[in-house]
Amino acid sequence: MSSIGHFLPDFSMPGAVPGGTGMSESEVEEIRLQAFENGYNAGWEDASKAKAEEASRSGEELSRNLADLGFTYHEAHKSVMGAMKPLIEQLVQSVLPEILRSTLGERLSAELQDIAAAHGQIDVQLACSSGDATLLEDSLPQDSAIPLRLVTDESLSDGQIELRFDDSERLIDFSSVMGTIEQATAGFFEEQQKEVVNG
Repeated sequence: MSSIGHFLPDFSMPGAVPGGTGMSESEVEEIRLQAFENGYNAGWEDASKAKAEEASRSGEELSRNLADLGFTYHEAHKSVMGAMKPLIEQLVQSVLPEILRSTLGERLSAELQDIAAAHGQIDVQLACSSGDATLLEDSLPQDSAIPLRLVTDESLSDGQIELRFDDSERLIDFSSVMGTIEQATAGFFEEQQKEVVNG
């Protein structure tokens, strides 16, 4: 069988590949290059978009984790401070006064030595409230070179002791020390509460 194609007119474009699409090789190559360029650009845009979405998700997750961490820290801090507050208040109200009372003899002895060094051999009156008289009798230094006399003075409150000698007086005020410690403790916990509230 022979072909009859040579009898029919040829309507193809000059330079077209026989049996092809009717386009020249350069046009086909140009279409291929354009398709490759379009595919490459689409892939690049998809990869850039995916990377931006992943970075955004990672940033949001990091922010959320940091917020959770900050919240957890504040919760833990508040819990610890809440648990410590009764303990510290109990120490200030019960233990510290006992420590102050137990060191009263040493404090009196130190004050009396200062007085003896400055004034020599003089009589000293120890004035205190009637509530502190028994405690003070038990706390008086036994080895004092200065003659001591204990008197009660109702103008003094509990925790105040006045050393009277010559025309001078020295006040030892344990109640003031305790008041200062109690105020400092209360101030500390108020400040901690403000920090928790303000974050």
